[in-house]
Amino acid sequence: MALLRKLTEVDKRRPRKPLDSRIMPHSRVSNLSAGRIVLGYAVIAILWIGFSDAVVTYFKLHPAVMTIKGTVFVFVTASLLYFTIRRLVRAVQLTSQERDETAKLYRTVVEASNEGICLLDESKRISFLNGRLAAMLGRPAEELQGNRLQDFIEEPHVLVQRGAQQSETYECRLRKDSDRKPWVLMSRHPVLNDAGEVVQLVCTAIDITERKRAEEALRERADLLNLTHDTVFVMDMKGMIKYWNRGAEEQYGWNGEQAVGKVVHDMLNTVFPSPLEEIKAEVTRTGRWEGELLHTKKDGTQLVVASRWALQRDEQGSPLAILETNNDISDRLRAEEQRETLRQLEAELAHINRVSMMGELAASIAHEVNQPLSGIVSTGGACLRWLAGDPPNVEEAREAVRDIVRDGKRAGEVIARIRALTKRTAPPKEVLDVNETIREVLAIVGDEAKRKGVVIRTQFADDLSPVSGDRVQLQQVLLNLVMNAMEAMSGVGERARQLVITTRSIDEDRVQVTVEDSGIGLDPNTMARIFEPFYTTKSGGMGMGLSISRSILQNHGGRLWATANEGTGASFHFTLPKYQGEEQNAKVAGV
Repeated sequence: MALLRKLTEVDKRRPRKPLDSRIMPHSRVSNLSAGRIVLGYAVIAILWIGFSDAVVTYFKLHPAVMTIKGTVFVFVTASLLYFTIRRLVRAVQLTSQERDETAKLYRTVVEASNEGICLLDESKRISFLNGRLAAMLGRPAEELQGNRLQDFIEEPHVLVQRGAQQSETYECRLRKDSDRKPWVLMSRHPVLNDAGEVVQLVCTAIDITERKRAEEALRERADLLNLTHDTVFVMDMKGMIKYWNRGAEEQYGWNGEQAVGKVVHDMLNTVFPSPLEEIKAEVTRTGRWEGELLHTKKDGTQLVVASRWALQRDEQGSPLAILETNNDISDRLRAEEQRETLRQLEAELAHINRVSMMGELAASIAHEVNQPLSGIVSTGGACLRWLAGDPPNVEEAREAVRDIVRDGKRAGEVIARIRALTKRTAPPKEVLDVNETIREVLAIVGDEAKRKGVVIRTQFADDLSPVSGDRVQLQQVLLNLVMNAMEAMSGVGERARQLVITTRSIDEDRVQVTVEDSGIGLDPNTMARIFEPFYTTKSGGMGMGLSISRSILQNHGGRLWATANEGTGASFHFTLPKYQGEEQNAKVAGV
């Protein structure tokens, strides 16, 4: 007995592993240990009986040995039975403790869950529910137990009509005493026995009321987006379409069911102005992007759209989706191309008009160039005579060389002005002195005016503000008006042929130029048509001069019109906007 007590004390001092450190459930470990003890006892008992009998018989031992053998056998058997029973009792105690702890842990997890959880028995009545589901239903848990779950669902037929053999998820509304009826995402998972029969149902409910409200708000916004004629759709960060409005259906040909779920840029065969990765990087960085895209519609036709992208982020700030708005600008681009074609055609006609006027002014131009050249020749001869003198008159020769240089520059300026007027491409806009620009034109037509007996007078405003414009084009306008005026006075013989050019400021923002002649005047019946293309009163005219002049002035922000004089002749007026730049930065051409 002392040995038994000692063994018991040793067993008590043996350290125990904590419950959570065991790999197997303790009950299984204990049962295995008890089984090993019983098996060991049986083996030892058989060996003991067989071995002890053989020893006594072989050595012919005293009969008292048999008594001792029986006593030892009884002691060993009692010890083994003691340890086996002790282990089994402890196993039962630990198994019960583990079960209680596991049940407590499961209950803690269920109660801490944000989901409503309940168990339904075979009659579909609530046998257990957590506090979250009780809060959703607005009643104490004790009051809800034993009731049927379908009694607390707004559409109970949904729960009744569904089978219970498979897990399923659906949306429904819960009934509460209050007017608030929360939307929940209900999931049901059956618990089956060995025969495959449903013995319990595990139900979970997730409150999706806020999501439903957000969806309703999005639906209302979507209805508003359907009112616009613009193309609007939403895609995720992979380009998959999540929303497709009515404007997109009408523009591209795919309805919402056909478009949603597809990769938009694959469906539309989008051609980007830069790599898509760069565009997405800009959207992610700045939250927006704008540009022009080429799309292909369902019927195969292509269109160019002005596209605007806006990034939507989630609560964590991560990119979630992109809202894309597109406007078809194909017609606008075609119109711009047509305008550009017309502009080029107009430029060609203007060039032809200038070259044509240069042909009419050939004699005047030749005279204008011949004058400085003649001066150069005569002055050069005089210079040679002064240098040949004895002694040479160096001072007079130096003065003659200065005159040669001056006349050479004058001839060069005349040729430069003529070349500028005959160039196919005009120079860019610059800041111009209107009075000086007119003087340059008069220098070209001066000899032609003398040949036709026309006296040109100018009345220039001294405080005239500069304008911004194309020098060549504005000189072409002036040249057209001056040549037309001299042509109108060619048949006048009984009165003086006078051409008066006036400049003045008419308000804070505009200057006005008037070209007045004393010719035959304008016919009131045809005055409204003189600016129409190809309309002319000249036998050999093209009828493009005044039309081109009006287009040039309109492109400069001005206008051109004609009036009849009170006496004889006609006046042509045009205005130009003043240059609004800072005076210190203004470079007035020709000054």
